[in-house]
Amino acid sequence: MSDALENTAAGATRGFFGALGFILLMVGVERMTGASGIQSGVGIFLTLMGGLCFYAFFFWESAKKVLSVEAQEVIGRFAQSRITWFGMLFLVLETLILLRFLEERRWPFSYPADPAIVAENSALKSALDKSSDSLSREKGLADKWRFVSSMRQNGACTFRLQLTRKTAGGLIFWLELLRFGGWNGDAEDSGPSVTQPGITIRTTDDAGSSRCAGTLQRALSDVYPNPPSRITFNQQTDFLTLCKHDCVQIEMDY
Repeated sequence: MSDALENTAAGATRGFFGALGFILLMVGVERMTGASGIQSGVGIFLTLMGGLCFYAFFFWESAKKVLSVEAQEVIGRFAQSRITWFGMLFLVLETLILLRFLEERRWPFSYPADPAIVAENSALKSALDKSSDSLSREKGLADKWRFVSSMRQNGACTFRLQLTRKTAGGLIFWLELLRFGGWNGDAEDSGPSVTQPGITIRTTDDAGSSRCAGTLQRALSDVYPNPPSRITFNQQTDFLTLCKHDCVQIEMDY
């Protein structure tokens, strides 16, 4: 322990083993943390090698008896080289900088190399996607049931559904919902200049028409709030003029 680390071959060798032991212990402990299989085995091996290096650092006089004179000279020359010390300093700094990335599995260490882990992640993702699809279908059916139940609570009405060309894909969806809700009516294409953005429910001053419009808006707000719906009263359209009682004109553009 009396050798100066910078001035003698023995001191430089001890310093070299101390730095190498520190690096091996840091990396070895990290590899063992939360790892299994070959990862854990590599961590144990590196930790043991780090322990041997620390032994050589603290008990160099005993450790060098195991090595031949030629081996000690080679290790001494290597340990005294400035290139070696700059390299060891670089490795220590790199280990300290990357330690957090390794522990948290952040990029570029976020992708596991173990094929078993890759297969497990793929299976879990597939199961999650399947469950999400199933929940989406069930939620869609539940929303339809809620909408239809709400529509049936206040009696049947007559409707005329108008959709712009960009919303024409939802024609069958809305017709089925309205008819399953006990309402009678049909749909027609409307020009883009006729319909306001969102869902507009047009009604006359008839009490029954107002009741139908309120029932529809409540069902839309509770189950399908997007796009928002609005009621416009005292409207005069060709359909409402002919229908007169318990009628609404529904215009959609979203």
